[in-house]
Amino acid sequence: IHLLKVPERDEISSRKLFDVTEGRMVWQNEGDYLCVHMVKLQTKKKSYVLMFFRVRDPGVPVEQIELSEPVLHVSWEPAGDRLVIL
Repeated sequence: IHLLKVPERDEISSRKLFDVTEGRMVWQNEGDYLCVHMVKLQTKKKSYVLMFFRVRDPGVPVEQIELSEPVLHVSWEPAGDRLVIL
Protein backbone atom coordinates (compact mmCIF):
# COMPACT_ATOMS: atom_id res chain seq x y z
CA ILE A 1 0.00 0.00 0.00
CA HIS A 2 1.41 3.37 -1.01
CA LEU A 3 -0.21 6.69 -0.08
CA LEU A 4 0.85 9.52 -2.35
CA LYS A 5 0.39 13.27 -2.05
CA VAL A 6 -1.18 14.62 -5.24
CA PRO A 7 -0.12 16.44 -7.51
CA GLU A 8 3.47 16.26 -6.15
CA ARG A 9 3.45 12.43 -6.11
CA ASP A 10 5.34 12.44 -2.82
CA GLU A 11 4.99 9.18 -0.90
CA ILE A 12 3.57 9.89 2.55
CA SER A 13 3.20 6.27 3.73
CA SER A 14 4.03 2.77 2.55
CA ARG A 15 3.29 -0.72 3.90
CA LYS A 16 4.30 -4.08 2.41
CA LEU A 17 1.70 -6.83 2.50
CA PHE A 18 2.05 -10.54 1.82
CA ASP A 19 -0.45 -13.34 1.15
CA VAL A 20 -3.35 -10.91 0.59
CA THR A 21 -6.10 -12.30 -1.63
CA GLU A 22 -8.64 -9.48 -1.39
CA GLY A 23 -8.69 -5.88 -0.15
CA ARG A 24 -10.85 -2.77 0.07
CA MET A 25 -10.25 0.81 1.12
CA VAL A 26 -12.74 2.98 3.03
CA TRP A 27 -12.07 6.70 3.54
CA GLN A 28 -13.57 8.71 6.37
CA ASN A 29 -15.75 11.56 4.98
CA GLU A 30 -13.43 14.32 6.24
CA GLY A 31 -10.33 12.54 4.85
CA ASP A 32 -8.59 12.19 8.23
CA TYR A 33 -8.58 8.38 8.27
CA LEU A 34 -8.28 5.52 5.82
CA CYS A 35 -9.25 1.94 6.66
CA VAL A 36 -7.89 -0.86 4.50
CA HIS A 37 -9.51 -4.23 5.16
CA MET A 38 -8.01 -7.35 3.62
CA VAL A 39 -8.31 -11.11 3.53
CA LYS A 40 -5.03 -12.93 4.15
CA LEU A 41 -4.54 -16.58 3.27
CA GLN A 42 -1.68 -18.41 4.99
CA THR A 43 -1.44 -22.19 4.79
CA LYS A 44 -5.16 -22.74 4.25
CA LYS A 45 -6.06 -20.43 7.14
CA LYS A 46 -7.91 -17.18 6.46
CA SER A 47 -7.45 -14.11 8.61
CA TYR A 48 -9.00 -10.69 8.25
CA VAL A 49 -6.75 -7.67 8.65
CA LEU A 50 -7.81 -4.06 9.26
CA MET A 51 -5.24 -1.29 8.86
CA PHE A 52 -6.07 2.24 10.01
CA PHE A 53 -4.03 5.14 8.58
CA ARG A 54 -4.20 8.48 10.41
CA VAL A 55 -3.49 10.55 7.31
CA ARG A 56 -3.34 14.04 8.85
CA ASP A 57 -0.93 13.10 11.68
CA PRO A 58 2.83 13.56 11.10
CA GLY A 59 4.41 10.39 9.76
CA VAL A 60 0.97 8.83 9.03
CA PRO A 61 0.80 6.36 11.94
CA VAL A 62 -0.85 3.01 11.22
CA GLU A 63 -2.71 0.67 13.56
CA GLN A 64 -3.41 -2.92 12.56
CA ILE A 65 -5.98 -5.40 13.85
CA GLU A 66 -6.13 -9.05 12.80
CA LEU A 67 -9.43 -10.92 13.21
CA SER A 68 -10.39 -14.56 12.76
CA GLU A 69 -13.98 -13.77 11.71
CA PRO A 70 -14.96 -12.31 8.30
CA VAL A 71 -15.31 -8.55 7.85
CA LEU A 72 -18.44 -7.93 5.79
CA HIS A 73 -18.57 -4.13 5.86
CA VAL A 74 -16.69 -1.15 7.31
CA SER A 75 -18.29 2.29 7.56
CA TRP A 76 -17.20 5.55 9.22
CA GLU A 77 -19.60 7.85 11.04
CA PRO A 78 -20.46 10.94 8.92
CA ALA A 79 -18.37 13.41 10.97
CA GLY A 80 -15.94 12.02 13.52
CA ASP A 81 -13.49 9.23 14.19
CA ARG A 82 -15.75 6.28 15.04
CA LEU A 83 -16.54 3.40 12.73
CA VAL A 84 -18.61 0.23 12.58
CA ILE A 85 -17.32 -3.17 11.50
CA LEU A 86 -19.76 -5.89 10.48
